[in-house]
Amino acid sequence: MDKTAVRPLVFDALRRTPQTHLHAIDNEVRQKAGDYERGDSLLVQEVVWELLVQGVLAPGKNSLNLHLPFVHVTEYGQRCLE
Repeated sequence: MDKTAVRPLVFDALRRTPQTHLHAIDNEVRQKAGDYERGDSLLVQEVVWELLVQGVLAPGKNSLNLHLPFVHVTEYGQRCLE
């Protein structure tokens, strides 16, 4: 896989579960991609980090899980994912 194939799968995962964690995103991409290989986990991580830098995602899921690996879609991110 390449990053352009991974990105829409990550977006779909975030649309379904806007409060999640990195491992859950990777699992969902793995289930949906027919040609997923072990090294593709790094591509998923790269896409997630790009989304963090862009402000689409922020660390934390709730008041008990405020840090990575937990993430949530920001208000700005919700508009971007639409």
